Amino acid sequence: RQALEDNALILEYQALRPVASVTWGDHIEILCRIPGDGDNAEPLQPNQFLPIAERFDLAKRLDRRVISETLAWLGSQPLLEPRIKYCGFNLSLANVLDDTFADFMETQLRQSPFPAHCFCLEIREAHATQYPEEVAVLCDALHRIGCRVALDGAGASVESYSLAANLPVDIIKLDRRVMENLDEDPVQQVMAEALHRIAEVAGKQTVATFIENDDTLRKVRTLGIHYGQGFRLARPQPLAALTPATVDLTTGRIGG
Repeated sequence: RQALEDNALILEYQALRPVASVTWGDHIEILCRIPGDGDNAEPLQPNQFLPIAERFDLAKRLDRRVISETLAWLGSQPLLEPRIKYCGFNLSLANVLDDTFADFMETQLRQSPFPAHCFCLEIREAHATQYPEEVAVLCDALHRIGCRVALDGAGASVESYSLAANLPVDIIKLDRRVMENLDEDPVQQVMAEALHRIAEVAGKQTVATFIENDDTLRKVRTLGIHYGQGFRLARPQPLAALTPATVDLTTGRIGG
């Protein structure tokens, strides 16, 4: 609550890299940290503060502040407009179930020089499983204003394959549990490949998360997954470091 009241949120970004296809432009996910308790304390990570934010009804406010601050900062960087092709935000359950969220997003986008299709709202698979009808309504509302939607954490449940096929999302992000030991576990490989094939047939793109080493990256490439995310490809950086001078000019596949 103090971080929100003091405008003290720490915004970072992590890049998504093309893995099995050639593309152009920058793809980023916005991450939020909050200051730790004490002058020399490390910033708190989402797994440390998000459960508390959700418990005390601060998650909706936090999501919206992250989005508004990010769009305001991007609006001050007009030279980035041609390069940003994807900017993702994680959504809490409070905003997923709030029927005013799409209106909030539309209002924010009216003030932004960036086109709406650059922005993607990421919805956790657990929330989509629990509230499939509400999530479908939100997806349709966000699509009407031009935004994209991602299913985050795909592969965490038995419903994953049905959601990947039928939920009106644009991007399928594989769950960490699917990615762990992907290079060694043939069962995990079959699961990842099945999700990727279902997504492709349904006209959706796939993102492999938590790529931490060369072996996993090679396996992701072999499976044909479109984008990768993880420390092997790019570590989180302060949002202020995302300037035209520091943009990655790589447009081809990432090797390894």
